[in-house]
Amino acid sequence: MTEFDSWPDQPLVESLTPREMDVLFLLAENRTNREIADELVLSLNTIKWYARQIYGKLGVDNRRQAGVRARQLGLLDAGLSGALPAHNLPAQLTPFLGRRDTLAEIGQLMAKPATRLMTVVGPGGIGKTRLAVAAAFLLREEHPDSFQNGIFLLPLATLDEPASLAAALAQAVGLRFYQAGASAEQQLIEYLSSRRLLLVLDGFEHLIAQESIRLLVEILAAAPGIRMLVTSRSRLGIQGEQLVPLGGLEIPDREEIAQVQYPVELASDFCGIQLFVHSARRLRPEFELDAQNLMPVIRICSLVGGMPLGIELAAAWVAVLEPEEIAVEIEQSLDILATDAVYVPERQQSLRLVFDASWKLLTEEERQAFQTLAMFEDGFDREAARHAGQVSLATLLALVNKSWIQQADGGRFQLHELLRRYGREKLARDPALQAAVLDRHSRYYCEWLVEREEATWGARQQEVFADIIGNLANVHAACRWAATQGRMDRLSRGTNALGLFHYQWYGGLQAGRRIFRELEKALTPVGGEPGSAPASTLRAMVRILSWQATLCGLVGDLATTGRLLREGVALLDGAALADEDTRFERAHIEWQFGYLLLYSDPETARRHFAQSLELYQRVGYEFGMASAQLGLGRAARGVHAFEEAKEALTASLALHQRLGNQHGEGETLTTLGGLVAREGRFDEAERLIEESLAITPEIDRFGIAFALGVLGSVQLHRGRLARAETSLRQCLALHRDLGMRSYGLLWTFVLAEVYLHLGNYAASRTQAQAVLSRAQELDYKRGTNLGLLLLSELALVEGAFDQAYQYLEESPDPAHVDALASREFGQLGILGLATLGLDRLAEAREHLFAALAWAREARRLRGLTVALGGLALLSAKEGDAERAVELYALASRYPLVARSRWFEDVIGRHIAAVSATLVPEVADAARERGKAGDLDVSVEELMAERAP
Repeated sequence: MTEFDSWPDQPLVESLTPREMDVLFLLAENRTNREIADELVLSLNTIKWYARQIYGKLGVDNRRQAGVRARQLGLLDAGLSGALPAHNLPAQLTPFLGRRDTLAEIGQLMAKPATRLMTVVGPGGIGKTRLAVAAAFLLREEHPDSFQNGIFLLPLATLDEPASLAAALAQAVGLRFYQAGASAEQQLIEYLSSRRLLLVLDGFEHLIAQESIRLLVEILAAAPGIRMLVTSRSRLGIQGEQLVPLGGLEIPDREEIAQVQYPVELASDFCGIQLFVHSARRLRPEFELDAQNLMPVIRICSLVGGMPLGIELAAAWVAVLEPEEIAVEIEQSLDILATDAVYVPERQQSLRLVFDASWKLLTEEERQAFQTLAMFEDGFDREAARHAGQVSLATLLALVNKSWIQQADGGRFQLHELLRRYGREKLARDPALQAAVLDRHSRYYCEWLVEREEATWGARQQEVFADIIGNLANVHAACRWAATQGRMDRLSRGTNALGLFHYQWYGGLQAGRRIFRELEKALTPVGGEPGSAPASTLRAMVRILSWQATLCGLVGDLATTGRLLREGVALLDGAALADEDTRFERAHIEWQFGYLLLYSDPETARRHFAQSLELYQRVGYEFGMASAQLGLGRAARGVHAFEEAKEALTASLALHQRLGNQHGEGETLTTLGGLVAREGRFDEAERLIEESLAITPEIDRFGIAFALGVLGSVQLHRGRLARAETSLRQCLALHRDLGMRSYGLLWTFVLAEVYLHLGNYAASRTQAQAVLSRAQELDYKRGTNLGLLLLSELALVEGAFDQAYQYLEESPDPAHVDALASREFGQLGILGLATLGLDRLAEAREHLFAALAWAREARRLRGLTVALGGLALLSAKEGDAERAVELYALASRYPLVARSRWFEDVIGRHIAAVSATLVPEVADAARERGKAGDLDVSVEELMAERAP
């Protein structure tokens, strides 16, 4: 039996990808890896990687076996036999890259008898000719019966007059005029009327005139076997014309590609990158895509918008420049995108020449309109074009038809990036016109944003957010212009709406920080004092500073938050604003000060929130009132004023519901859920959080992450550890996407606690170290305390009591000094367990009773159970075994303790050993007393025992 006989005669379990099939065909032709790499425009290592993938899927060990196995499966049997019809299509000197879907679409459409005229439209340099020739070859191979009399390409670039079109067509199809009395057009139509062929008319845009269009229409009407495939920068406007709009080649997203395991291999599958590499190798044969040049190459392809001619012209510079240098040059000027290579047609030796040729085909009105539209960022809609650009619908349509702009989904319009830059260069030649265009753009989008301010928190929030996100680049540009040109009225109103948007759209926090930093810089006087500016500028600056502070706080940059708020207060207290009504601005700053101090000083935070609420009530701003009430509820909870907290949160919920603000409503419901969980009402807590998740819009990823985090915490306390892990992992995934590192750090701590109680100590330690390192990186004391607390809990498992104590002593605020973490997370209880393990019983007693008192006041059930467990161990060490068994039985009534491996390893096994020393009946009685006991009563009794 041969090695081939052992292969099963059945199809592959996992199919080969199209790229793997490309490699397989070349392997079967005995091509070397280097030859395959050159053919497919891939690196040598990538070909080797694909070969391994192919061998694995075919179940073979080498290329010889791969060829045999592939033929056995019929993978290499594709092809046609027999003679093919005549054509004049040029042989291609380079491989056709990408556009597979578009090529297939053309083939499918042209195979239908109803498709007589197809026009591939797009700007110059976008690759229309190459696609049309590839499509013609495809049609020749796959549908020979439809084109029995041939396929003929007619390049039209050198044809100057529409009147000569008939003669050029006749020459292309081999017709010699022979009837002296008949016109050239009549003879051509008669000749074509009985034939079945495809005419590929390349570059028709400069011939679009009544005479040329009439000829095409007459041919199509009189010759049913004639099909036409046309390339043009403008659509022809003939009835029945099938359009194929062409954009740039596919290129990878730089941020996404940076996160994958094999970025070079993945990027190599994008046709835009393939074209760059193939073009670069023509001048620098050793050029390889690697980890060092990958991002610059992607950047180059992005800068030219995937335009094939732009990519080829840019790649030609690798002979003298590195990709990073090429990218910098492109950003500075379009003029680098040029070549004097003899193999490049003169009309395509620079993009400027290509664009200039198209520019000449526009009317003066169309040129002025395009210059105006080039100032838009990332697209626009018809209303923006009409009001901000003063461009009529008819002119807009003309520019679409001539491929200067493209109509995208949803009624929006886009400009190719290189065409946008070309238009801006044209406009810059008239500074007065440029300033007028930019000012109209700024006024329109600032007013547009203000009109949507209230809707950002209302029932239409999702719809409005999607609208703003689609226009965000224009909105940012509008605010920048207003700041640099001193348009303070529109800037003040616009920045408040912009701040609200970025505050509620947590996915845009970093973008929000950037734009507000830019606005601050634009308003800061050069060499002057900030307070010396006019009152209108100062008020705008205060709003910019306060929103910037808010966004910095959300990403955990608390030092910058504090500095910005203090600068804002200094401006408000200055003489220039003494006579101004600044209650609105002060309310925002008070509100943000509340959040800045919420965890470090909740009592002061409560005063700030109360002051903010009063100011918002005076100006009648309900959204601000609802937000201040939410903050007030959180601060009251922090000082253990639970009834006040519940009252404030209930008021906030009612306001958000009246406003229709599902974001605020969901966040308040989650906060209420966390509050009632403090009282041990876990069913109600989970119901409130599930209600929050049900109403929170999908776009509000922070609201969803917050609800999942609190839900995971509640599930942890209920002992539902597997569910808690799932909720918290989902929460953290969202926070990673949002870039909110301080919030993610908190939930990483809770996830580490889940792993701790599951007994997965290795995973808990990994998370603990992540918390600690990120907290130290952020200089975040609260996070440092949490990380050290986790490490001390893990040290207790190992019996390393000295290490556990040392971790707590290293905290920025040591636990025994009534630190933040001791109040919030029960650090004192862990300190009590550490000192107990060191046999410092008196010290342990003090810590454990202090932890018990804190947990009772703060309504922290987990803190109570840790303190009770510690007191049980203390009783055992002091010789009171019955009391030890009873106290631990009381703690074990709660699911977390009963199901926790950590409680068992640190406390439970020791209590079990003590229980074994008792008479069984005595031990059972002690356990029953504990199980039947009331937690509150028992805690009161314990505290009474401690009292002098």
